[in-house]
Amino acid sequence: MKTKLLFFFLLFGVLLGYGKTEHFITWQVGVNGPAASLEIQVGDTVTWTWGDAIPHTVSSTAGSTETFSSATLTGAGQTYSRVFNVEGVNNYQCNVHPGSMFGTIIVTTLSTIDYSKLDFSIFPNPSSDKFTIELPRTYNAMTMEVYNVLGKKIVEKQWSGLSNKLTLDATSWSKGVYLVKLKSDNMVQTKKFIKQ
Repeated sequence: MKTKLLFFFLLFGVLLGYGKTEHFITWQVGVNGPAASLEIQVGDTVTWTWGDAIPHTVSSTAGSTETFSSATLTGAGQTYSRVFNVEGVNNYQCNVHPGSMFGTIIVTTLSTIDYSKLDFSIFPNPSSDKFTIELPRTYNAMTMEVYNVLGKKIVEKQWSGLSNKLTLDATSWSKGVYLVKLKSDNMVQTKKFIKQ
């Protein structure tokens, strides 16, 4: 009986871990924006590895879906790992070097996403003024949201199924990385836009 119970728990543990992925970021001065940003699934792990000998932290910023913070670690090869369990946008930074070390971890749920049905392109990307979002086909109704790197929603538009293109004016936006999120029914897709 004990052998059967042990086998059951081992099998259960393997099944729980199936399909989970570990993602890696080299964490050092100057790593930010796209180099420090990922889109992952609920249950995935992100591991930051120190690439220099300078002290750093990995710390969520205000408004992040999950709250996390490493201790201040010093030395190349140090690591900090985090399993993300909640769908949402997690902006983070190094509290020692917040101006040059920051990124975003977008966590999605595999069961609610169908990338083959809700895909879109952004062009030109990067751009200094206007950019266009284009879908391969029209949808009945859609919500489009744009977030800055601090996780603040700066644009929200309802988009009807009359057109598969939407042009936005980003002239007044600050230079940097933005996240463009489209939602329709139970489908979601997020992509990066870079304002020059």
